[in-house]
Amino acid sequence: MKALWTVLALLAFGGVIAWAMSQQSGAECEVCVTYLGATDCRTARAPTEEDALSAAQNTACGILSGSMTRELACIRTPPVSASCGG
Repeated sequence: MKALWTVLALLAFGGVIAWAMSQQSGAECEVCVTYLGATDCRTARAPTEEDALSAAQNTACGILSGSMTRELACIRTPPVSASCGG
């Protein structure tokens, strides 16, 4: 009887994990930015495509810029490429 409860508990736990994974939605985007002669590509996931694009560009610009002033200028630079899926 104890083994049956263990199996049922494991199945329930697996079901909860599967359900949680299926509830993840949103967009995943990759953005490539060229700034000050260097290019960086970053991927981000967010609830909306717009948010994922913004997060990916912000991350790439953070890597490329080296300062807050340059980062703000980089963020205003159109990306070299951008693609979303998911």
